[in-house]
Amino acid sequence: MATSANISVLNQFAKGLFQDTSSPVADFLAPVVPTGAAEFSIIDYGQRSGFQTPDARRAIGGDSSAVVTDGERINVSLQPYALHDMIDNHELDRATTGEGSRILREARVRNLVSQAGNSRLNETLTTLRAGVSAAAQTWGSSTDVISAIDEKMKEIADSIGLLPNRVVFNLGAWEAFKNSPSVIDRYPGSVTAAPQIGGIGSLFLNPDTQCMMSTSVFDSKIRQTSAKANALTSDVWIYYSSESVDMFDPSAFKTFRVRNNPFGGVRVVQKDFGEKVITEWTEAAFVNNAAAAARLNVTVS
Repeated sequence: MATSANISVLNQFAKGLFQDTSSPVADFLAPVVPTGAAEFSIIDYGQRSGFQTPDARRAIGGDSSAVVTDGERINVSLQPYALHDMIDNHELDRATTGEGSRILREARVRNLVSQAGNSRLNETLTTLRAGVSAAAQTWGSSTDVISAIDEKMKEIADSIGLLPNRVVFNLGAWEAFKNSPSVIDRYPGSVTAAPQIGGIGSLFLNPDTQCMMSTSVFDSKIRQTSAKANALTSDVWIYYSSESVDMFDPSAFKTFRVRNNPFGGVRVVQKDFGEKVITEWTEAAFVNNAAAAARLNVTVS
């Protein structure tokens, strides 16, 4: 039976795992915004107010002029989530020692937190894809892949006045990008050109672009034939994200949470034939400004 002492150890273990493996791609796509509450209102980012040129001249003794905004307040509700794993008493009996039981429980918590991270990434991608339609592109050996991304950056900047500063590649698109002659040609005189994900941002229209590549893989359900695929499928995301994201800035995507770390560890509930280990979190991925993002559906040829 789990005691308060070993539950405390499991809690710290689970919190540490979450910090390391929660889903960096999800948090890079939709940065975390702590809200302090599960129900709140935000300003829907205005599509035109940021481009207005009001007459700010004031007469001596006169009043200031009011600015106008087309933004509206909208209500947001965070979604509760929970997952559990069962450890059968017989498994614990077979562990034979206290140390064996600890290793068994930690292994199950590791699997639980890993699947929670997958669940979070899947929820984030589902929300973002529903809010941003994809534009099909084919990247071949003759494609100028840098210009392909620059064009989308310029379209967004011309449309809303915000220059995208983040790009996320699926693994296949990253392979095509780093090996593209249009990229290799940017390294003249190099014996070996080896573009690094952390350094290619300087090649784009916004030279301060941050980039990430996703290696996350999802599989079909356990009782179905295995069909593993990159979590991003064929997506390449190009979008704007504020350096100091908060509840009201015009970033494309956000993840609202009550707290930065939504996992409070794990709970262990004693059942008739074993222990039910539960983890819970509350958050909501949110498309805050769809006009600040582009999604490419890339086919590599």
